[in-house]
Amino acid sequence: MKQIRWRLGLFSLWAMSLLSVMDVNALELKNSEEMYLLEAIDKISRDFDVYFTFDKALVSGIKVNYDKNAVNVEAAVGTVLKKTSLTFKLINEQFLIIYKNDEEGLKSLRSMSKHLDKLIKEEEKAFNKQAVLAPRPIANQGKLFANITGKVVSASGESLVGVTILIKGKNRGTVTDLDGGFTLEGVESNDVLVFSYIGFLTQEVAVGNSSMISITLQEDSKALDEVVVTALGIRKEVKALGYSVTKIDGESFSKARETNFANSLVGKVAGVNVTGVGSGPGNSSRVTIRGNTSISGDNQPLYVINGMPMDNTQFGSPSGANPDWGDNISSINADDIAEITVLKGATAAALYGSRAKNGAIVITTKSGAGKKGLGVEITSHNTFDVPYYLWEIQDQYGQGYGGVKPASQQDAANHGQNHWGAPFDGSQVIQLDGVERPYSYVKDQVLDDFYRTGSTSSNNISFSGGGDNGSFRLGITNLKNSGIIPNSGMERNNISLGLTQKAAKNLTISANVDYITENVNNRYVNRGTQGSAGGTILFVNTNMPTSALAPGYNDDYSEKVLGTDLNATNPYYVVNRMSNKTQKDRFITGVTTRWDVLPWLFIQGRAGQDYYTFKGDNIIPDGTGFRANGQIDQRVMNFWERNFEGLIGINKDVNEDFNLAVNLGGNLMSQHRYTTSISGLGFVVPQLHVVNNTSIRNTSTQNYDKKINSVFGTMELSFRNYLYLNLTGRNDWFSTLNPNSNNFFYPSAGVSFVLSDAVDLPRSISFSKFRVAYASVGGDTDPYGLNLTYGLLDYNYNGVPLGTINQQTVPNNLLQPLNVDEFEAGLDIRVLDNRLGLDFAVYNKLTTNDIAVESISTTSGYSGVSVNVGSIRNRGVEFLLTGKPVVSDNFDWDITGNLAYNKSKVLKISDTSNELILATTTKAFIKHIEGMEYSQIVGRTILKDEEGRDIIDATGLPIVPAGVVPFGTGVHRWTGGLINNFRYKSFNLNVLVDGKFGGSIYSQTNYDLEHRGMSYGSLLGRENGAVLPGVNENGEVNDVLVTADRVNNRAIIVRRRDALDDYLYDASFIKLRNISLSYSPPASFYNKLGFVKGGSISLVGRNLLILMSHSPGIDPENNLYPGNSQGVESSALPPTRSIGVNVNLKF
Repeated sequence: MKQIRWRLGLFSLWAMSLLSVMDVNALELKNSEEMYLLEAIDKISRDFDVYFTFDKALVSGIKVNYDKNAVNVEAAVGTVLKKTSLTFKLINEQFLIIYKNDEEGLKSLRSMSKHLDKLIKEEEKAFNKQAVLAPRPIANQGKLFANITGKVVSASGESLVGVTILIKGKNRGTVTDLDGGFTLEGVESNDVLVFSYIGFLTQEVAVGNSSMISITLQEDSKALDEVVVTALGIRKEVKALGYSVTKIDGESFSKARETNFANSLVGKVAGVNVTGVGSGPGNSSRVTIRGNTSISGDNQPLYVINGMPMDNTQFGSPSGANPDWGDNISSINADDIAEITVLKGATAAALYGSRAKNGAIVITTKSGAGKKGLGVEITSHNTFDVPYYLWEIQDQYGQGYGGVKPASQQDAANHGQNHWGAPFDGSQVIQLDGVERPYSYVKDQVLDDFYRTGSTSSNNISFSGGGDNGSFRLGITNLKNSGIIPNSGMERNNISLGLTQKAAKNLTISANVDYITENVNNRYVNRGTQGSAGGTILFVNTNMPTSALAPGYNDDYSEKVLGTDLNATNPYYVVNRMSNKTQKDRFITGVTTRWDVLPWLFIQGRAGQDYYTFKGDNIIPDGTGFRANGQIDQRVMNFWERNFEGLIGINKDVNEDFNLAVNLGGNLMSQHRYTTSISGLGFVVPQLHVVNNTSIRNTSTQNYDKKINSVFGTMELSFRNYLYLNLTGRNDWFSTLNPNSNNFFYPSAGVSFVLSDAVDLPRSISFSKFRVAYASVGGDTDPYGLNLTYGLLDYNYNGVPLGTINQQTVPNNLLQPLNVDEFEAGLDIRVLDNRLGLDFAVYNKLTTNDIAVESISTTSGYSGVSVNVGSIRNRGVEFLLTGKPVVSDNFDWDITGNLAYNKSKVLKISDTSNELILATTTKAFIKHIEGMEYSQIVGRTILKDEEGRDIIDATGLPIVPAGVVPFGTGVHRWTGGLINNFRYKSFNLNVLVDGKFGGSIYSQTNYDLEHRGMSYGSLLGRENGAVLPGVNENGEVNDVLVTADRVNNRAIIVRRRDALDDYLYDASFIKLRNISLSYSPPASFYNKLGFVKGGSISLVGRNLLILMSHSPGIDPENNLYPGNSQGVESSALPPTRSIGVNVNLKF
């Protein structure tokens, strides 16, 4: 019985407790109102007369309960944030900051607190100054309004919620509501309103006679809490970095764009030098950051996409009838780029180890983060590529030799490209095909007939969405290009998928998958005339019309040759019968798992793979002049790189003054490449162009395996958020080096001192930071360079295969990693509320133990031996100037200028040689020479006296000694760009002008034109002979006449062309690179449509004008080689102007 009573009593107590709780909950529900957090913030702001500061993305879409009976602001805010992951801080009894309750949130709190503290101090100063200086009030001094209303939006038309609006000097104001609107009462006509919002420029507006004030706040591109992606994907505040980085928004690549993304970097980043090959769509690009660090190795930066390194193999340089085969960075799609961070110095990239010794370019693709629901975006980019001619071709003399027209078909064939004939007179003259035609200049029409207007069309559709637990983005892009040469072009398809999902409360999994297919047809051969349509169409007789050339082949499909020079391939035969094509299929995948163990501790794992297959075919049909039996070359390359990475991170406040962030991790990298090459000579069955139809077949395979194992760590110690010490260390173990010396430790250290946060500076100084950093990085070499490797020859002796040694250089198993030490210092200062800024950097970079080839006697059977002796020094300065000359509601003008100087000097090549030949042309060499700048242009020169006058021999011709001399570097020392952005209401005009200065270029094209008699320079003395300026060997003024007969037999040209003097130019230039004029309708327009959220239409232009050039007849930006051999141009395609339309719609 007692037991039953006890149970009944317990049940009664539980029931009473439950009823009590239900009453309390009912009371809470009665006194509360469910609403979105943004609505609650708006209500609290008005009920308690306070101002909020927060990240809109952090508070959007969250439902809360608002306590109607809250007695104070702390209770009200505490109630609405009770069941969220957010918390708040009240400052000065008037300002509230909402932030996430974790370490990242605390960092955000500190940043926003400083912003508010600065604003409060400025208001207090203004208030005190007004109280001291204000005269006794006079009636009706300022007209009072019952209220002032208005709206605040961003440049894209989005309403800004929670913008703080203060009446300057009166310590009162309001904040904007959910629609960006506001109301202020009791405002006088002489008041000034101060609009302040985190991440945007503070703006002051005089009230005047306005009762309605609507303004557009501009994003602060140099916000003090700007965050960038650094090495290993670690995000850091810019002010904490002790080294130079540059962030570029993806939008700057998506309007006036290039088919190869890397070319779009031109002029945008100080210290980044981009050169192209000028070989049409799918061409290679060469990108260097702060100069060249290796004598003969790779000098391009590491590319990282979504935290995973990607391969940027260059598939082959122009040689013979082979084109530039392109590179791997061309796979990147501009529509998928969210932002790019350029890590310039060794300190910035040291965490990536040896692969980033040349810097790193970190690409982050777009995601659906921060979006609610499903969004659809469509972008269409269409341009016409119009060729324009720079060649300077004389139109006075035609085909022939010795001043005489061709007298017979054979005579015409013997001089198929010589223009040393008689003056044009329109008479009928026999040509190399046996047909008589007018002896008249028709070259301009022939060029117009051959080259066409190209086009590029890129169409993208993307789907994105997100919620509280994850997000996604799927982008699909098709790019089609038709080149300016018939039957040439490319097509690329990109599919990009990004996923982020919270698998558990503190566990996040993200994945990125990119699939790319790229097909390029008939890449341009830009060296000489063998298989080069552009070369021959330029050099063939200027009196030969299109009808004499096209279709380029005879009835039996053999080439319609252009005279006796069979290496000058008929251009129409090239486009109609010869062919080359490449096909690339690529998967780039990455998966990242992050577990936030504690608010200050995380564990992260990442795995990724870059896999591609590259196929290349080059067909020279049977019947081709220079290869009568024909040839086919095929190559298949399979490549993969796999990375496995683990990372543990700590980010914790040690106390109120110190914060410590530590990351420890490791990486396993492996690369595999397998290449099969087949060359078939002589087609058996005519016009059947397959390998199995060739009489001789040579097959070769190449295997490439490489591994790097690494451990690394970082530490950032900050003091009161104005003094930062950054330390990193990484150790790599290389499979390509001797196990006794195959590892290298890369340390780096950087200090950042934010002076503007440490002391009170004049109000005009918004930000001031000094930084200094040092790092040591290194690099290895290619596999199989330590020991001899063997192979079999393509033939045998008495039925027995013959073996051979594969290497041309003696292997060296004592090779060690090369070393690059870099010191940099910089100053970042911004004034006038961030409206004017200067970022300055100076650096010194020294490469030692570079792996170079030391010359040995050819009798050894080898060309040299690999040794660790090379040394290069790079010194330079960089300037980044930003300004906002005009900021107003309807009109803004932003300007960004960058300028960089770099001097690469070769200090040592080897112990036995002070020169290294990189490339040769008809008359010029590209060499490295000890004590001189990188990539010297070397050749013979005309002998001159002390006054610089040519010395003329007894025949009246200049003396050209047999010895060669260096003429200067082919690498520009100065690079720069100037971006002007103008906004008027909904219109935006963006203009980029860039230039390079201080390099030289040798023009093989102008050499070819001159000795063929096609240049204006070749006209000298044709009619009456010429006395060349200069002095004879006795120092007397030259008076020897070179007769017209000798001139027309090329006496002057043959002598002068042996020297480089006439074809070597200052390669400096300035170009109008980009123009885009965009119109983005206001938000009200889309509100009326309902289903469209935003969009824009842009008129775009790319490579529009060469504003300044000292290189006649050529584009000084084009180089023959994509590698280290810089400073030679040869038969490049004519440049193109791209003009078109870009349309973007968001749903």
